Amino acid sequence: MLKFSNQNKELIIILGIAVINLGIHLLTNGQYGFHRDELYFIDCSKHLAFGYADMPPLTPFLARVDLGIFGESLRGLRVLPALLSSVIVFLTGLMTRELGGKLYAQVLAAIALIVAPVYLVAGTQFQTIPVDQFFWVLTCYLLIRLINTSNHKHWLLIGLVLGLGLLAKYSVLFLAFAIFFGIIISHHRVMFTRIWIWLGALIAMLVFLPNIIWQIQNGLPVLEHMQALRQDESTPTFRFLIEQILILHPLNFPIWIAGLLFFLFIEQGRKFRMIGWLYLVPLIIFLVIKGKSYYLAPAYPVLLAGGSVMIESLLDRKKWVWLKYIFPALLLITSVITSPVWLPILPVEKMKKLGIADFRYDYREMIGWPEMVSLVSKVYQGLSPAEQMNTMIVTGNYGEAGAINHYGTAYGLPEASSGISSYYYWGPVNPRATIFLFVGYSEGYLTEYFSDVQVKEVISNPYDINNEEQGSLIILCRRSNLSMSELWLELKHY
Repeated sequence: MLKFSNQNKELIIILGIAVINLGIHLLTNGQYGFHRDELYFIDCSKHLAFGYADMPPLTPFLARVDLGIFGESLRGLRVLPALLSSVIVFLTGLMTRELGGKLYAQVLAAIALIVAPVYLVAGTQFQTIPVDQFFWVLTCYLLIRLINTSNHKHWLLIGLVLGLGLLAKYSVLFLAFAIFFGIIISHHRVMFTRIWIWLGALIAMLVFLPNIIWQIQNGLPVLEHMQALRQDESTPTFRFLIEQILILHPLNFPIWIAGLLFFLFIEQGRKFRMIGWLYLVPLIIFLVIKGKSYYLAPAYPVLLAGGSVMIESLLDRKKWVWLKYIFPALLLITSVITSPVWLPILPVEKMKKLGIADFRYDYREMIGWPEMVSLVSKVYQGLSPAEQMNTMIVTGNYGEAGAINHYGTAYGLPEASSGISSYYYWGPVNPRATIFLFVGYSEGYLTEYFSDVQVKEVISNPYDINNEEQGSLIILCRRSNLSMSELWLELKHY
């Protein structure tokens, strides 16, 4: 008969919870349709490079691998985020154990993470977000292991993970800075006297170097992109702080606050004090630059781990056994009730009727792509074969371009071009075009560059959901007053 130690039993239970999380996402991730960002990543995966105008190269590469295994399908593309979400759940349980938590603390931390809306959503879509969260959480786990084992060779692996994280999202740089700051002001500053931390830093830089070179060679387009984001999508300070409570689930608030206290003030967490700065430093940075509220999400799993250890210790000391069951039960019950908001489980009609579409921007941007492409095809097929040869489809955003490139083959459409982000750098698909089919542009804007501008169709989706494409125009333009190179420069935007 097989016998398991308590530690092995704990691992099996936490792994089981992670597998349940994986099952939830795999069962629900086929609803609605591709998100506009997912369509963009599909196109990026067909233009592999060491960099892109608006992101590092790792996520498009992972999309290429994902699509190579599962094909260009909705469920197939979303296997990776579901898997990463579940690995993060498992890592959170492991961090809790490394911090001294027993089975209850590990289960509480895992459940707290699963029900957090920002992590539920991350597991439903192929984006940079779950990749960023994975590398951030893995780095935290390895740091805790390093502190527990005093094995400084862990810095080599930490450097590799940070380098790969930077290839997933530039905000990992803030994590690296927080690690440096946390070491400087703690008793761990002795680490700087060992060669391993510097070798780890060198590994991180070497892994990240190809993207730095690409950005320099292409004129640092990421700086333009970040400037555009700051102008269009900055988050006020008060809203950012309130949304931290909401996106983590309001009932998780006492857990992650307890986690912050655990690392900064409680004796039990004293040797891990530098970990607290992995939250505080990025928090300050994101408040200063007015970043989106979900930017800070990767910093919370380690707080949930520390908070669960502190809560377990308090409940054991006070012998409040009844609370041990009530708290996770409340998390699960409230999560089940609100699950249609965070998981795509309802039919579109029901989702709209309940007002969820008004609240969830992501859901709205999954609706209507095939119908839009069908309308574009209607206009394109109305042209003569000779005209079609000289026609280029140009879209106003990457969702429209990605949708045409994904669905358009079945309609006989050529590949679409766009002046947005990386599409601009890929250039016009048909540089000799004399006829342009614009999608998502205003009539007034196009009259500045063409003497023949005809509005052909108005885009709508069958559910009348008010997304970015609803009410947009499909416009046929001829007789440009600019050369292609001049026009392409005018179309550039972020």
